[in-house]
Amino acid sequence: MRKNRWIVASLAAFVLAQGQAPMTDRSKQLSQERIESESAEAVKDPTAKPVTEAVAAVTETRTAVQYLDQNRPDQARDALSRAIVKSNIVSSMHPMMTLVPVSFNLQVTDTIASDATLKRVTEEVKKLVDSGQYQAARPLLRDLASEIDVTTVNLPIATYPSSLRSAASLIDRGKVAEAKSQLLSALHSLVINERIIPLPVVRAQALVEEVNRQVLAKKVDKEQASIFLSDADQQLALAEKLGYGTRKQDFSDLRASIQEIKRSIRLDQQPQTFIARVKSDLQSLKERIWNAVAAV
Repeated sequence: MRKNRWIVASLAAFVLAQGQAPMTDRSKQLSQERIESESAEAVKDPTAKPVTEAVAAVTETRTAVQYLDQNRPDQARDALSRAIVKSNIVSSMHPMMTLVPVSFNLQVTDTIASDATLKRVTEEVKKLVDSGQYQAARPLLRDLASEIDVTTVNLPIATYPSSLRSAASLIDRGKVAEAKSQLLSALHSLVINERIIPLPVVRAQALVEEVNRQVLAKKVDKEQASIFLSDADQQLALAEKLGYGTRKQDFSDLRASIQEIKRSIRLDQQPQTFIARVKSDLQSLKERIWNAVAAV
């Protein structure tokens, strides 16, 4: 099975250490609401929704392999015929798609780590990699994550049906071993796509938007707004340390703009220009991380 990875993603929640300055209860509530909203939107993404016929094609392919393992070529051929029909339906229904989803999974991983812990883990990973202990470094890297991890398994419609037809021909000619090998190759050609939504950026968005709401309503609680913006700044610092985004300037500009919002509110000036800039830059950063593709 081939994988396209957007960023190293953890598949289990893990808490590294306590010690980062905690957000207020209101900041946590706003952040959680936004995370739930982002998760709901990801689930509704039409490009990730499994296609019934594609799922059936893969299921019947696996059934055919099982029958071949049991030396039951006739039953394998029947299953393969059903798989071919389903894959042909997929081709006709989705002529513009190259990858057709057959499964979808969403998991949330959230790391809580102090600066000292992040520094210690980073140094440990470097030591392990430098000494060639890559497997020992993997779990440390895996759990340095704070994200919504969206994974889809896709059927490559340009090649999958022809692989099935080739396997069917081999069965017809009594070449069972070769047919099984062909089918396994087809199953291994399924493409895993992993995309992520970085939680620190999502939290920063929620907090800045709450300050924006207060500004637009002309009901700004200066103390509360300052706390929200400090929490947002802290989340951006965490995002940078966890490696979300590749341009250091992104974070320095965002954090500088957040300080300008705080200053404007404190001095009873209009912060809308800075708020609009931060909202736009946060959205661009999140979309760039989501869309950046690195094939493995």
